[in-house]
Amino acid sequence: MPDVSLIFPPLVTTNFGQYYPSLAVLAAALHEAGRSVDQLDLNEGFVDRLLRSDHLAEVGAGRLLGEPVAAGSDAAVAARLLRSRLDALYDRQGRHRFGGSAPDTMRLLTMLAEAYRVDLPVAELVSERFGRSAQARFYDAFADQALTGRPGAALVGITVPMGPQLAPAVVLARVLRRHYPAARIVLGGPAISLMDPLDLATLLTGVTEIDAAVRFDGEKPLLELIRQALSGDWRPEEIGGVSACTAAGVVHVPPAAGLPLGLLPFGRYDEALLARLHDPEIGIVQARGCYWGKCSYCDFVELYDGSPRYRTRTPALLVDEMQAQTGRHGVRRFAIVTESLPPAFARRMSEEILARGLEVSWNSFAMVDRRFDEQTLRSMAESGCEYLVIGAETMTDRVLALVSKSATGADNEAFFRTAARAGIRLRVNLIPDLPSTSYDEALAALAAFDELRDCFESIAVFPFEATRSSEVGREPARFGLVVAGDRPVLGQAQYAGNHLPNLDPAMSAEQRAEVHARYRAFAAEVNAADTVPEHAGYSDLRADAVVRLPRERFDLVEDAGSTVCFDAVTGRRYRFPPAWQPILRALGNGSARPWSEFSRLVADPIGRDALTRAIAGTQLLQPAGPG
Repeated sequence: MPDVSLIFPPLVTTNFGQYYPSLAVLAAALHEAGRSVDQLDLNEGFVDRLLRSDHLAEVGAGRLLGEPVAAGSDAAVAARLLRSRLDALYDRQGRHRFGGSAPDTMRLLTMLAEAYRVDLPVAELVSERFGRSAQARFYDAFADQALTGRPGAALVGITVPMGPQLAPAVVLARVLRRHYPAARIVLGGPAISLMDPLDLATLLTGVTEIDAAVRFDGEKPLLELIRQALSGDWRPEEIGGVSACTAAGVVHVPPAAGLPLGLLPFGRYDEALLARLHDPEIGIVQARGCYWGKCSYCDFVELYDGSPRYRTRTPALLVDEMQAQTGRHGVRRFAIVTESLPPAFARRMSEEILARGLEVSWNSFAMVDRRFDEQTLRSMAESGCEYLVIGAETMTDRVLALVSKSATGADNEAFFRTAARAGIRLRVNLIPDLPSTSYDEALAALAAFDELRDCFESIAVFPFEATRSSEVGREPARFGLVVAGDRPVLGQAQYAGNHLPNLDPAMSAEQRAEVHARYRAFAAEVNAADTVPEHAGYSDLRADAVVRLPRERFDLVEDAGSTVCFDAVTGRRYRFPPAWQPILRALGNGSARPWSEFSRLVADPIGRDALTRAIAGTQLLQPAGPG
């Protein structure tokens, strides 16, 4: 039996097909201190559960969590399309091939998983009502099966980096107590560290199966908690950075300083977890904290109370770990774990990789910084930089200054063009409605990004979400926001308790919806540019042209007399009138036939011509043979 079991719970769709590094980093520190450690990635197991053929068939047929769902719902559409792609999602050894997949595959996985996402205030998560819900029962059955037959541990640590993991973690804690009555159960991770102390107290008193919570750096507190669990001398209220229930109520002990990163051992990646992935990527810690650390809407810069605002490894030490992990596991793909990679560090790291002759590929988060000159970016590309993720957000100088971004719109443009010349691929994040952004400013920024579209590999759009733990959340009026306590919040980044319900009068609700739609359409166009194959155009649809409808890309469903088509590549839906149903049904079986066999199902020549133009315009058909 290991001393400690570390578990990564569902639900993080962006991490499907990947190994989240917090498990390996914690495991390395505990192992170096002489503790035996077991790791379990339930997020990856959960996507396997969602992709079971019987589950996809059930959801695709219109039944989810025991209740009927519309055939045209996101979950049902995604289930049908994913079922047609199962062979592509796993290799012959059953290893996951969806890590870093094309945007259409990740879109479908997210659409399916969204039905299982729970975002409730903490008081509701700990209630009996949630415990009886269909989602809770599903997570309970999943966790129960995953834990059956596994050895227990003196202490089980559940790491909760993302808000959507909180509800499954609550269920998991209760299932763990059933399986291992004597184990100490501890929660930690960014979502716990950012939680309001009152909410954390509600969580600990409402879920008595949780013995303690670790906030901020976890290595030192977890080591001491394991020592107490093994000795039977359980006094978590005496450990820095720990919250726990005591006879006097919930105690939140202020955190002590975390480890200097030069002393952080190399991540201990579990061979069994790596073996589940077709092309695994290993995370290497560069820093904790952000070297800029001023963006007022970001709360992840506040995750390390008790420690210096910014801690970093040396470039040589980071490359030492790359070299060690390659030798240990044969892995040559790396993610640099950082809030934002500094230009000087990136340059020295790249030079170190090149000097050692390492053949690796790597990616990182970075910010637009004037010090990323062309020579630095070319060195990065030469050393194996696969792509950078850039939080550009907007091109509006007034808004960029308001939220304390380091760059201007001109800086953004210069960086994008320089990176493109240097051969660096960019995955750019946009926030169309940062605080006080007007409708005209949002559209002007979109036009500026459109001019630069050739510089981007992909675009991700995030509607603005104010969190209580950020500077914006603490001083909303300074950013033009009006707190609205009864306003529903549909957040995506954190648990509901951290959402700040607010109104931003800079745009009306209708204008904001239009802006979001336009940005998403732009993102779909950019993201589809490299994945849309050449399709038959209108001029190619001669009578003898052999065509097919690629069912792995398009889903057709009849709805209220019409036929709705969903395009997995672009994320768009098209609605065709009832008169065209016969031909769409014929296309729907995926067979390849001459166009004349399809088009003759529409007797009216004018209607046939209109149908041909409409279908060609949606790129619904693929050439399937010589014309």
